[in-house]
Amino acid sequence: MNLSKQSKKIGRQAVLVIWIDSSGVEGWTHEPIEDLVPVKMWTLGWILADTKSHVTITATASYSKAKDYQVNSPIAIPRCSIIKMEYLTD
Repeated sequence: MNLSKQSKKIGRQAVLVIWIDSSGVEGWTHEPIEDLVPVKMWTLGWILADTKSHVTITATASYSKAKDYQVNSPIAIPRCSIIKMEYLTD
């Protein structure tokens, strides 16, 4: 797939965001809490918003010739959690 061509079609940049997320245990637990650590995440998708405070991306977008598109399950990642952003090209 030609990422540059697809990016131009939907007017969005493809990106890999590497970031730190929190982790936890649901409900009451006997698990040792010192084993809980933040986790490194890799999120791949199209940039929907790029602001001072966060980056919003989606992994799935639909496109029509009318340049009308829909996105599925967008995520806003706080800038303070981002380790690295790799802009994807061919």
